[in-house]
Amino acid sequence: MHQIQADIGVPRIKTEQIDDNHAIFIISPLPTGYGLTVGNAMRRVLLSSLPGACVTGVKIDGISHEYSTVKGVKDSVLDITLNLKQLHLKKENKEPSKIILSTGKVGKIYAKDIKTPSEVEILNPDAYITTIEKGGKINMEMIVEKGVGFIPASHKKKIENETNLIIVDAVF
Repeated sequence: MHQIQADIGVPRIKTEQIDDNHAIFIISPLPTGYGLTVGNAMRRVLLSSLPGACVTGVKIDGISHEYSTVKGVKDSVLDITLNLKQLHLKKENKEPSKIILSTGKVGKIYAKDIKTPSEVEILNPDAYITTIEKGGKINMEMIVEKGVGFIPASHKKKIENETNLIIVDAVF
């Protein structure tokens, strides 16, 4: 038996089920500082193991790189791609899917304005994408993929037949 266990006892794990998607794990007793260490390790393992879906590529009509601007659109392409990273998506299959945002309506554009195929669902339809000013319009095609963890854009290979595709960091 370790000296710490002799002093405070052997830690026990208790699980409290809150609902189908939530549970509380209580591990005690632990020495001072151990809770934070164990909690961070569990958080990192869970976050790197949970599957998810995100936008991994964006193609905007007339745009060839992320440092461009779109005429009549308030936000830069970089800002738009950062806003797309905030989308919470649910995807049924592993194959890449395309979602489309094509609008010329003046005002704020939200995720609910994006057209999605049946296998992709936007979980936060009120997520802000951009603002279109008078006379402006935007036509975007986005690639949605399912995966695990984080994959930087620099590690993804550009699809050869996709011209003007802006690769986005994948935060699944």
